[in-house]
Amino acid sequence: MLVNIAIVEDEEKQASLLKKHIENYFDNIDEKSNISVFNNGFKFLEDFKNNFDIIFMDIEMPHIDGISLCKEIRKYDSDVLIIFVTNMAQFAIKGYEVDALAFLLKPVSLFNLKIYLNKALNLIKKKNQLYILINVEDGVKKISINDIYYIEVNDHMLDYHTTDGIISNRKSLTELEKQLSSHGFVRSNSCYLINLKYVSKVTSKSVFILNQELQLSRQRKKDVMLALTNYLGGQL
Repeated sequence: MLVNIAIVEDEEKQASLLKKHIENYFDNIDEKSNISVFNNGFKFLEDFKNNFDIIFMDIEMPHIDGISLCKEIRKYDSDVLIIFVTNMAQFAIKGYEVDALAFLLKPVSLFNLKIYLNKALNLIKKKNQLYILINVEDGVKKISINDIYYIEVNDHMLDYHTTDGIISNRKSLTELEKQLSSHGFVRSNSCYLINLKYVSKVTSKSVFILNQELQLSRQRKKDVMLALTNYLGGQL
């Protein structure tokens, strides 16, 4: 597994020390890392393409602080692991505002770093194959498939109904079905690709995703029931 890591730190000495510790950690395990260092928060945000697994973020930087920067990142990526690095412990509570994994004080020790990198890698391994990238107007949005209720064809567009609202883009539902069928998604008719995780009820003509009633075609009903039975069986 290749782990993509960003270090956003304006102090060159601190960035170099952190990078050295991370390299030391990966030299002693079976995984590999790709480390990118940014000394400017705005530049990092400008180049951000949802391609990082872990971000080490300095809180105190010129022009934009790390908390504000991560609030912007969370608009596009709700799952990237954020580890704050700072001199001031009083900022720790603010890390919860952006769901930070950890808070490390400078200078970062290899011992403390190992603790949270172990935790981060375990989380990444569990989630590694559970994301899709959705092209949106201003870039690419990374979303966990567990956060998708269902996907709907709407006037040559796909509407992704998610825990964060509706996201739309142009893509083939058939192509998406191939991508997601092994992750608990099934077609209920020509317009809907549903996440079996959220099915609450099935009737002769409908399937309910939580409280939302969606059409179930007669031709698809057998496939939906079989997929739902297999899915629930795998959860027991």
